[in-house]
Amino acid sequence: MNMPIKPPEHLGSVIERWKQRQDEWTKLDASVKAAPLIGEMLADLEALGKASDDELNLTDAARVSGYSPDHLSRLVRDGKLSNYGRRGAPRVKRSELPVRSSNRVAANARNAYDVSADVRSLGTRR
Repeated sequence: MNMPIKPPEHLGSVIERWKQRQDEWTKLDASVKAAPLIGEMLADLEALGKASDDELNLTDAARVSGYSPDHLSRLVRDGKLSNYGRRGAPRVKRSELPVRSSNRVAANARNAYDVSADVRSLGTRR
């Protein structure tokens, strides 16, 4: 039962493949050894994980990383990110992208900007 594993394109193709096998085995009332079956499933999942390391254009990479396409383009020009595309149409690997911290806003309400306090401080300066 060791079939060569073709890397799946996306999660949907992996799910569809295993649903088809399940239907086939159900019709045949088949029993299989668990270890090889789990090995095939894991191989599909590993291939799916590698597929998530796809090369992205800068617009898609910006959505993933939180940085602007211009900033990512600058990183490519400066050699801080590898260009897997061509000049003028850079592509970057998802695994190499820097990820922008999402906590750019104050962590709690006490540290947030307070309009009233700002108005009071302006009033005391006059």
